[in-house]
Amino acid sequence: MRIFVLSVRSGSFSEAGRQMDLSPASVSRYVQALEERFGARLLNRSSRRLSLTHAGEVLLERASRVLQEYDEIEPAVGDVGKGLQGRLHVHSREFVGHHLIVPLVSKFLEQHPDVDLVLTLADRPLDLIENNIDVSIRTERSGEMEHLSLVMRKLASWRRVLCASPTYLERKGVPAAPQDLEHHDCLTYQFHQAAPVWHFRRGRDEEQVKVRSRVQSSSGEALRQLALQGHGVVLMPQWSVAADIAAGRLAALMDDYDTTPTNAPFQHNVFAVYQRARHQSPKLKAFLQILVAAMAEAGGPLA
Repeated sequence: MRIFVLSVRSGSFSEAGRQMDLSPASVSRYVQALEERFGARLLNRSSRRLSLTHAGEVLLERASRVLQEYDEIEPAVGDVGKGLQGRLHVHSREFVGHHLIVPLVSKFLEQHPDVDLVLTLADRPLDLIENNIDVSIRTERSGEMEHLSLVMRKLASWRRVLCASPTYLERKGVPAAPQDLEHHDCLTYQFHQAAPVWHFRRGRDEEQVKVRSRVQSSSGEALRQLALQGHGVVLMPQWSVAADIAAGRLAALMDDYDTTPTNAPFQHNVFAVYQRARHQSPKLKAFLQILVAAMAEAGGPLA
């Protein structure tokens, strides 16, 4: 099965043989034996490339999961007897990583001195299997969650907070109702429409306000920094500005409303996405426990 998976992912028997220290002819014989065992053709072979048959697609998905679980047996058993060891690869977007993950790294490493952490912060999506990522911390669902080998676990739900710096509010006044924002400078996430719309809910009443974007950005950290500098009103996840509000660098506005930006749910959720085969990993469990505890401490109710 490992030879079959390597052949498919590398695209040739030669490359799979190089990785397994086998000749291409030996690799071909192993794949042929696998086809005979299952009674189905798994690969279409040509002089240029290999392509999967339908039976091959089914086997590739199942075999990949089996091999992942098999490869984790020895370290998992070793973890029980020796404490947590090895490497944990965590991925998230830059904004999420800097505000939610980096602050708890010290605590995790102190508690588990034999675990090495790989922290990849990237605003582009990464394939967990291809990049050997143990867990991705995200704030949105994605189409890839339809993949049977991935699990999404909701860790916490947060409010979004409307806020601005004291210097901005001294200059422009304090908005008391959603419609007041039509006369304010707003800092918004970059969308493909000219005028972002913010949604407000209080009890059963909901209203929408088309806000004026003084600055649009695809970066949450850029919007936070601009708000701190007094450039406008910003709508942010609570976890990203809680420390600024507590320190008086930002002031929360219209706190009796639930607020959300264009096309987003009122609750801002944080998810852990990981490969189904790794859900029993002691290292992953320990990391998520610390993350969930830190989010609860910062005011994010558990899902």
